[in-house]
Amino acid sequence: MYQALDDFCGLPQQSRAKLSGKDTVLPDEDLPTFRNSVDSLVDDFKAIAVGLGQPSDYFLKNHTNLLNSGNDSSFRMICYSPTYSVKGGEMRFGPSSETGTFSFFISDCESGFEVKSIYSERWSRVGYFPGGILVCAGDALARWTNQQMVSLKHRVVVPEHCPRSRHTFGFCVEPDENVEFEALDTSILNPPQEPVLCRLQKKKRGVLSAYHHLQRRFREAYAS
Repeated sequence: MYQALDDFCGLPQQSRAKLSGKDTVLPDEDLPTFRNSVDSLVDDFKAIAVGLGQPSDYFLKNHTNLLNSGNDSSFRMICYSPTYSVKGGEMRFGPSSETGTFSFFISDCESGFEVKSIYSERWSRVGYFPGGILVCAGDALARWTNQQMVSLKHRVVVPEHCPRSRHTFGFCVEPDENVEFEALDTSILNPPQEPVLCRLQKKKRGVLSAYHHLQRRFREAYAS
């Protein structure tokens, strides 16, 4: 799988563009089980909704267009080339958080992925678990839970020894573009540094749609 990604990255730009971007059609013939795997997210959406004290179909109604127009979910294949002249600890991908509901990441055995503690400024290296999937809550889920379920900051740094490429596959689940975020009444234990907002504070923040939230994050990320 990782060798296939290396081969893909070595193709001419014109060839790679056919399978890159937002408006491409999912290659069901090449990935016959991928759509069914995405459909299995139904159980995850139900579990999250019930865990937050909501009807089991609450999140299903907000993700009806997965893999179709009107939803910006994306499947990412990332290859970090070997580094020989860069010192360990330097940044390869700066601090960021997921914009959507949650994201799934699978990486090879090369280290470098770090997450920021919700209690301090400390960054911790995420270990490698063969066959493991890292699940990151995103900004959308943080908004729905009124910041009780935190969107973790993460980054990729150059490890001390990096003789090989680093590969990551990520499926980033976004709400439908027309979904509006409204804080739910939940009872998740909250970190002491992040007090739950009162109803008046919620109103001051206003209601934001998934589309406008994503556009704002893009502007922040790519502002010159």
